[in-house]
Amino acid sequence: MTQRIAIRLGDAAPESVVAGGPAGAVAARMPDILLAAEPGWLRPGGPFPARGLLLRLRAGEEDDATLRAACGTLALGGALDIEALLPVEAEPGPALEALALRLARAGLFPRHVVALPEGFLKGRQPAAARPEGPGPEDCAAAAQAAFPEARIGLALLADAAEPNRPGAGEVGHYVTHGSSAIAHAADDASVLESLEALPQVFADARAIAGGRGLRLGLVSIGMRSNPYGAGLRPNPQGVRRTMTDRDPRQDGLMAAAYAVAACAAAARAGAEAVALAAPDGPFGLLDRDGRARPILQAVAALNAAAERVVHVDPVPGLHGLSWEEGAILANATLDPATVPAPFPTGAILGPATIEAARDPAWLSGAAGPLPDRVTLGPCEVLLAGSAAGGA
Repeated sequence: MTQRIAIRLGDAAPESVVAGGPAGAVAARMPDILLAAEPGWLRPGGPFPARGLLLRLRAGEEDDATLRAACGTLALGGALDIEALLPVEAEPGPALEALALRLARAGLFPRHVVALPEGFLKGRQPAAARPEGPGPEDCAAAAQAAFPEARIGLALLADAAEPNRPGAGEVGHYVTHGSSAIAHAADDASVLESLEALPQVFADARAIAGGRGLRLGLVSIGMRSNPYGAGLRPNPQGVRRTMTDRDPRQDGLMAAAYAVAACAAAARAGAEAVALAAPDGPFGLLDRDGRARPILQAVAALNAAAERVVHVDPVPGLHGLSWEEGAILANATLDPATVPAPFPTGAILGPATIEAARDPAWLSGAAGPLPDRVTLGPCEVLLAGSAAGGA
């Protein structure tokens, strides 16, 4: 394998800006906020600050409890997207037709569907042979036949590298993939530095999509599945380690700051949607005791900006989004940052407020006066203007 890197120095092409917005702010449509789910990740009746549910099911093993829980969650509002995993031996057509019938009987009618044989969940080198049997393109065609009213996706679901493998094809209505910050290193600095790569990762995926949409799966610190080994690494002690779904930072401020920064990167790339957390489970909005994790407040504030034109990363040194009435800004670094307050009122999600923010309804009464300049500590999130006006 031969690789070559060429660096050209010169004037950069100006990015598109929003008329009347902050200087240099990039115009974008706010992506739809989704919650990722699978069996064991649903909590009917809990907070659902999202535009939809991204439900992963193994075709032929969809249990009644999971489908009932999905119905209960969607009763709070939102639409359904499906990620269907097909057993290696399954024929895509019959398997997806049976899944469509089972979902319909449960009262579930997805608006987006992506299907994939389980063999494609594992990563492979570019020169490696594809898994035997039906591939993503075959599954896309079968999914369109089984779900004629849905938009059909093309995906390898594992991580950001896999959609770039040969054979991705030009089928389907959208492309999707997920992302994890702890594939290579798990210290705090490395996790936050991974945010520097997300804009390019998402831009590359957008380029691969071509005329199709880009709908991102779960983008998180922890790893949902391990495409490079037999499985995820157990983490019973809750330490910082790679390739695990049980990352201790999911319960703290870093997950909230990471979600804000990831959403900004998704918006910059023109993504239609992005999943940043789950209703329950290792990526859940709630902890084991049913209390809100900080990421719930961040996701709720992001979801409140749905369908707006937003300004991406409007304040130098911070990641986030702003619009006419509000702003959500994260200090996704390990050093404090002092910036002008974008609005006269707001709230800071930080060590001083983290216990109060365990109440899912914290945002509804959190706003107060802000000074002209606000200092955000490491991984603190500023919710300003209408972003602090309610979940």
